[in-house]
Amino acid sequence: MSDFVRNIFHALPPSVRMLAATAGGVRLRWRRYGPGFSRWVRLFQERQGWTRAQWDAYQRTELRTLLCRAAEQVPYYRSLVTNGRLSSSGGEVEQWPILDKQPVRARPLDFVGRDCRRGHLVHVHTSGTTGTPLLVLRSASTEQAWYAMFEVRVRNVWGVRWSDRFLGGAS
Repeated sequence: MSDFVRNIFHALPPSVRMLAATAGGVRLRWRRYGPGFSRWVRLFQERQGWTRAQWDAYQRTELRTLLCRAAEQVPYYRSLVTNGRLSSSGGEVEQWPILDKQPVRARPLDFVGRDCRRGHLVHVHTSGTTGTPLLVLRSASTEQAWYAMFEVRVRNVWGVRWSDRFLGGAS
């Protein structure tokens, strides 16, 4: 939230602030758990029982798809193809350069595929271990997949669901 928006928010009467915060929470909940979330949960639950061979085959296929898409659609990697540093087919992962945070920090949109709807990207801010801010942009679908994976791999292991009600605060 920008300082300008934060200042406006804090200048509102308490009842309007509460409504604005509630609206923001509803929007966040929809983005995380709206349409598509259940499909992701089912998909991750199915994968829980996969064998090592199934995982290996899946990872090879997904990695190949990811490298090809990056080489074709992502401006940063597309420029490496143009300069002859990468194969247009994506090549092998060993041929890819190790990515520093600085290019991502300086030009985050260079890491977004040309086929993505930029206005619908989720902005994730992190300071990482260095304390230096980094903006990570991801699609709404990736956002839901992230929360669905957490649902299956963490919450469900303990018999909890995202929709369970809980009482906050210390006991």
